[in-house]
This record gives sequence, structure tokens and C-alpha cells, in this order.
Amino acid sequence: MQLAFRSSIWLKLAIFVGVLVVLASGVLIWTAYLFARDMLVDQIHARLTVTASDRQAMLLAYIHQQQERLGLVASRMRLRLLLEEWADDKITDAAFRTGTTPILVDVQKSAEDFLVIGITDLAGKVIAATEETYLGQDFSADLSFVHGQHVAYLSLPRLTRGRYQAFLSGPATAPDGQLVGVAMVILDLGPLEQLLSDATGLGQTGEIIVGTRLGDKVRHLLPPRNDPEITEVPLASTPAMAEALRGHKGFAQTTDYRGVEVVAAYQPVEYRGWGMVAQIDAAEAYAPVKRLRFVLLVLEAAILLVGLAASSVLARRFTWPVIALAETAAAVAAGNLEAHVTVTSIDEIGRLGTTFNHMTEELAASYATLEQRVADRTRELAQANAELAREIVERKRAEAALIQSEKLASLGQLAAGMAHEINNPIAYVTNNLAVLRRDMRAAMGVLDTYREGHDSLARVAPDLATAAARMEQDIDLPYIQKNFLRDFDTSLQGLQRVRDIVGNLRDFARLDEAEFKEIDLNAALRSTVEIARYELKKKEIRLETGFQELPPVLCHPGKINQVFLNLLMNAVQACALGGAMALHTRAVPGEGVEVEVEDNGCGIKAEHVPHIFEPFFTTKPVGQGMGLGLSVSYGIIRDHGGSIAVDSTPGRGSLFRVRLPLQPPRQG
Repeated sequence: MQLAFRSSIWLKLAIFVGVLVVLASGVLIWTAYLFARDMLVDQIHARLTVTASDRQAMLLAYIHQQQERLGLVASRMRLRLLLEEWADDKITDAAFRTGTTPILVDVQKSAEDFLVIGITDLAGKVIAATEETYLGQDFSADLSFVHGQHVAYLSLPRLTRGRYQAFLSGPATAPDGQLVGVAMVILDLGPLEQLLSDATGLGQTGEIIVGTRLGDKVRHLLPPRNDPEITEVPLASTPAMAEALRGHKGFAQTTDYRGVEVVAAYQPVEYRGWGMVAQIDAAEAYAPVKRLRFVLLVLEAAILLVGLAASSVLARRFTWPVIALAETAAAVAAGNLEAHVTVTSIDEIGRLGTTFNHMTEELAASYATLEQRVADRTRELAQANAELAREIVERKRAEAALIQSEKLASLGQLAAGMAHEINNPIAYVTNNLAVLRRDMRAAMGVLDTYREGHDSLARVAPDLATAAARMEQDIDLPYIQKNFLRDFDTSLQGLQRVRDIVGNLRDFARLDEAEFKEIDLNAALRSTVEIARYELKKKEIRLETGFQELPPVLCHPGKINQVFLNLLMNAVQACALGGAMALHTRAVPGEGVEVEVEDNGCGIKAEHVPHIFEPFFTTKPVGQGMGLGLSVSYGIIRDHGGSIAVDSTPGRGSLFRVRLPLQPPRQG
């Protein structure tokens, strides 16, 4: 009987503790594994998708750049005049080649990747070229010649003497616009090959593949990184490329041209039906998941062994004192109030034995005070429960504070990543616009020089002078010369506005410091209103302004302008067609300046007002806003030592009030 009792207690405790340890550790480990696996898959998806989009943009930019360069060759006035004279039989073939060859050679010197430049007649015969070996060759059946009569055309690459080359062709017209030939260039695709072979961020097996469909097969434009010998594969054997060639964009785990399982992001190139795939072998992509799974399984096994050993030891430690206590209790129940438990520890079991001994002593001494002791003990337990409840509440509060801190840290990292990714393409566009502005100014200077010789040209070639004058009138050349610099400046200002938006996002995440200077706040508001003028006109909104005289304000002009633009655009979006807005400024003695932006739009619900300055909080439909405008504005005003408040009534409109000190605290 005693043996059965002892075995039962030990077995139950051992099983209970062991199962508890295994379940708890198993749930935690499995949850961590699932979270890490999903996070890695999302990262791979994002990395491949961004890489594919980036390379697609670079590829299109390269193609368009080459087409524009060919257009510049074909549009050279001297070349077009020679083509017209040759087409009208005013000069011989030899004279035409003598006149055009220096022009083509001069172009070739400035374009190293133009290996050969030639001109064909409308029958496809080469009539002028930088290399005499191409003179007289017939390209009438070549697709480059066929398509080049209408548009700038880049053919499929081909390997020639160890270098990948392609035909670049386009129409060659006389000054009157008549097609008289085709300009054809043998283009060195070394830069394109380097662009597509760059596997940065794609690991050991990652690669970028561009292909086109030829019947039921896929042809790779350039040799794949992992197997350069494979240039054509059946369409069905490369599902990701097949989807890209159908014009679809997405992400999939599938097999590639080698029959190897890969994870791939695919999308169309949007040029001649080409498709692009960015892929990594699945074995490499998911290798960290497999390693993590093995480590977690080993850890689970170790925890299981330790848990079982610990549960056995704990069960034995608990059962022997309990058995001794049970035997003593049986003796007391039999009437032996002198029986005592031998106490060998000071833990809960030891305290239990001591308490039991004290109980028997008290029981033996007197039963009269039993009820009082029970009442005292009950009160003590109540106090202990109250303390425990307070401790639980405090722990929950601490846990909530920790979660909020982690959320804010994650937001900072997200803001930094977004700012970095946006700044790169903006830098490309800004630089290209600046270069184009400089080249257009130079081109206009050259055009002015030509125009100065108009009278001389009219005496020598009246028909040509008349055609030139007619072309100037058709394109309204004076208007272009007068306004093209302003158009470039407006575009550069727009790009600068995008830079300012990115800067505000970085500033909200405290990624860098701003530069301050004194500005006329009224002038800044007027320029901001002009930026939003189109939206005001589109919705027929009446804007009332009341600008009082203000002292200069020391601030970051771009950021402050962004704040007011955000407030104005929010007010415009809140207003219905034909609504009304008001913009007022005033000086606040001893405090600084105050700006009010008021609208009679839909207003803000009371339950939304406390959250409107939180990042990513928005009540707009999906696609119309990310909820960053007011949060960034709040951060800017806060960093300037100012305040921003809102007073809104649903159905009647909203009033945003911004106060700024004359000097920010850190600039005082």
C-alpha cells in the first residue's frame, strides 16, 4: 500500500513536469521557427522584386538612351541635306559617301560602343559606312532594316568574335521629313551585358535573365550566369519567364531553364514583349531555414532530456517529505498529538512540516483559539492576493511600454529604409534633367547661330530657307526658346519638392539635422499656395487669405513649406467641389507667429482626432494616402519648438492652428 502511494506520486509529478517543459519549449521553439521562416521568405520576395524592378528600369533606360543617340545621328542637319541631295540625284554616290563618311566617323569617335555606323537606301543597300567592308551589303531582309524605316529599333543580341552585338536602326529623313534611308549601327552590348550580369545581393546562385519568345521557345538575350551554354529553352520548362512574357508580374517558387528549383520574381520589360526574371536557387535561399530547423530540433531534444531529468529529481524531492508528512498525519489522526515531522529543509515543504508540527502543538494545547487563527490566516492570504494582483498589473504596464518602444524602433528603421530607396532614383532623374538642361541651352545656341545665317541661306538655297522658316513656324520655335529653361527649372523644382518630402520623412525618424535660416513666412505661404493652385482650381475651391505683417522666422524653409503644403492638400481633399478655404497669419507677441488653415470640408470624427498625428494613421481610401503627412508635419513643428492643434466638427470643417517661435530652442 505504501509502495503504491509512493510510486503514484512520483510518477504523476515526473510526467506532469516533463510534459509541461516539453510543451512550453516546443510551442516557443516552433513559433520562433515559423516566424523566422516567414520573415525570411518575405525578405527574399522583397529583395527579388526590387531587384527585378530596378534592373527593368535600367534596361529600359539603356535602350531609350541608345535610341536617342541614334536619333541625334540621323537628325544632323548636314547629313540630312546630303541625303536629300542624293535622293534628288543632285550628287553622285561617291560624292555622297565623301560627304557623309566624315560625319559618321566623327559620331563614332564620340560613341565608343558604336562599332560601325552606316546608311542604307530604301532598298536596304548600304550607301555609306564607317567601314568600307559594309558598302553595298543588302539588309533588305533584315528585321532591323524593316523596322528601322519607321521607328528606332534594337535587334536581338548576337555573339560576334567573342562580343555581344546588336543592330540599332532608325529612319533617316531629309530636312522636309521625307524618308530617304535607314541609319544602322552595330552596337557593342558590353555595358548591357555588365548591367544584367551584376548579381549583387543575389548570392552565389542568383541571376538576372532577360528573354523573348520565339514560337514555343524562349531565347535568352544574354547567356545565363549559371549555365551560359543554354541560349534557348522550351517555353513550358521555364514557367516564371513564361508568365513575364505574357505581361504578368509576380513571385513564384518554380523550376528554371536548368530544371533546378528556384524562387523567382518576374515581370515584363515593356519592350518588344521581352520578359525579365530575377531568381535564386531555392536550396541557397532557404538554407538558413534548414539550418535553423536543425538547431531548434537539437535544442528541443536537449530541453526534453533536461526536463525529464529535472522532473524526476523534483518529483522525488517532493514525494519523500509528503510521505513522511502523511505518516505523521496518520499518527495524529490516531490520537498521538505528540507525533512530529522531521524537518530537513527550509523551502515550502520544510515550512509545511514546521507548520504541521506547530499545528499539532497548538491542537494539543488548546482548540479554543482555532477559529481566531483561521480568521487571521484568511486575512493574511487576502493581503497576499492583493499584493499579487498589484504586481500583475505593474508587469502588464511594463510589458505594454516595452511593446510600444519596440514599435517605435521598428518605425524608425522603416522610415530610414524608405528614405534611402526613394533618394537613389530621384538623384538619377535630377542629374539627367540638369545635363539635359545644359545640353538644350547649348543646342539652342547652335540653333541661334544657324538662324543668323538665314538671309545668306535664302540667297543661296531659297527653298531650304523657306522650309526652315516653315519648320520654325510649325514648332513655334520662339516660344520653345523662351520657355524651355523655365520648363526645366519647374521640373527641377518638382524634383526638389520630392527630395524635401523624403527629407521630412528622414527628419521624423531623426536621421539627420536640418539647416536653419531666416525667412519671410508670408512669402513662403504664397509660394506654397501656388504649388497647390492646380488642385484648388480642379475642385473650384475659393481660397481666402489674410496675411498680417510678420517678423522674420528662423527655421528650416523646406520643412516648414512641406508642413503648410501638407495642411493645404489635406484641406483641399476634405473639401467638396466648390468648397471654401481660408489661410491667415498673425504675429503673437512674446510667442512668435501663428498660421491658421481652415476648410469647410467633411471634418474629422471625434474618435479620430487623438490619432491624426500618429504615423500611418489615415481615414482615406487605400491608395490615396499613407498617413505620413500630418505625422511628419507634427515632428517638424515639434523640432522647431512650435505646436500644431486641430479644431474639427464633422460635416462643418476643420481648423489647423500652427504656432512657431521666432527662433527654435536649439538656435536661440
